[in-house]
Amino acid sequence: MNRVFSGIAVAALLLASTFTTVSARADDLEKIKAAGELKISMSGQYPPFNFVNDQNEVVGFDADIGKAIAERIGVKGTIITTAWDGIIAGLLANKYDTVVGSMTITPEREKVVDFVGPYYHAGRAVFVNEDSKVQSLDDLKGKTLGVTLGETHEKWAREHGGWNIRTYKGLPELLLELKSGRVDAIVVDNIPVMVAVKETGEKVRKLDTPNIEGGSVAIGIAIRKDNPQLKAAMQKALDDMLADGTYKKISMQWVGTDIRDLHGFRSGQGRDEARPLLLPGYSMDFSLMQRVFPFFVEAALVTIEITMLALILGLVVAALAAAAKMSKSAILQAIGTLYVSLFRGTPCLIQLFILYFGGPQVGINLDPFAAGVIGLGLNIGAYMAESIRGALIAVDRGQTEAARTIGFSRFQTLRKVVMPQAARLMIRPLGVNTVALLKGSALVSTISVVELTYTAQRFIGSTYKPFEIFGVAALLYMIIVYAIASAVDFLDKRFAIV
Repeated sequence: MNRVFSGIAVAALLLASTFTTVSARADDLEKIKAAGELKISMSGQYPPFNFVNDQNEVVGFDADIGKAIAERIGVKGTIITTAWDGIIAGLLANKYDTVVGSMTITPEREKVVDFVGPYYHAGRAVFVNEDSKVQSLDDLKGKTLGVTLGETHEKWAREHGGWNIRTYKGLPELLLELKSGRVDAIVVDNIPVMVAVKETGEKVRKLDTPNIEGGSVAIGIAIRKDNPQLKAAMQKALDDMLADGTYKKISMQWVGTDIRDLHGFRSGQGRDEARPLLLPGYSMDFSLMQRVFPFFVEAALVTIEITMLALILGLVVAALAAAAKMSKSAILQAIGTLYVSLFRGTPCLIQLFILYFGGPQVGINLDPFAAGVIGLGLNIGAYMAESIRGALIAVDRGQTEAARTIGFSRFQTLRKVVMPQAARLMIRPLGVNTVALLKGSALVSTISVVELTYTAQRFIGSTYKPFEIFGVAALLYMIIVYAIASAVDFLDKRFAIV
């Protein structure tokens, strides 16, 4: 909800302004109707507004509002989940058409996106544990506040100061941190916390902080600028929903009250009609592992697919880079050295962001899966290039000279003498790099690839059960790593140099 640009979004915007200028284009409504689909983005980790249910579907107030708007403009609404701290960057990069994710309308955001709505209002609140001695904001001086990264609450907390600030990915993490005592208070929107408290029975207390609430803030639906037809169509759809009772029905289902009335959310109001969140409460529920396991298996297959494709790409690029660095050409040596230095000297996460969010600005518009494979492949290739070069250098030079003496060409020497021995020396490093690549594949969750880590984060957003959820993910990672290690051990013994 009340969220501002994250560092990721700002970086992507700066990249866009550096490389290109925006050209005139047709209104997005034409393309949406031609495709028959409105791509709607949200985090999927903000119950009851948007979260993942036990069927691995993104549901909630925002999801239903977005789909209803799509239906009224004559297209299908497709939900796309993405990390909140990069959600505006993804919108500007044309990864989806709109953000229906409880986004606060702020002057900073209005400079780069347009808003439909507002479609409801919300207010800021500070919550502490029920038995906390904290009674006011003054009592929090010197203590630790938890906020969601990129929200306007983070901005407020940093501007006012006097306390330590810790940032988290979303509301579930904040509530868990508050319960564990790692933060003394959390600064969040009032409605989702009050709903979560009703579902979980958690003992938290809202501080009396009239000076920071200041009434309500407007929550809008973000679209790209210069789309008057799309904005008008979506606004009309929203107005019609408000007029014919559709909006109220959705609100009662997920929030338990007509959310247009900020102060209408009273204890117990409407909860008999509201749909409960998935598996509320903090008690251990290991049966949850069985229920979500099939979805995690699907995500594990995606993780394996990304790892293998990135590995193949990495091997090809690594071989070329190693050959370039060993070439007698100064230009090829410089190219190989630059590639290795660039990709080993910068974080893989930054490389993924540049490729995914910045790519469209220079004509490279990749979907999340392709961006993940290419980004990971180029990164791991820089490390494997040195392994390949080292293995080639390790082959006894006397053997290459002997091969040339008996009439082998340079290519024959490389293929029949050098490569077989180098390949044996590369088995163990290749296995190490494959395991590192597998675990590093979790980074693609930041660009919305639904692999193991991303699936775990989505389920935690609705279950509030990190131990069980991350336990399933960890178990599958361990199984895959064990399989890779076993294969490497077998190959190492099978082709060992004796």
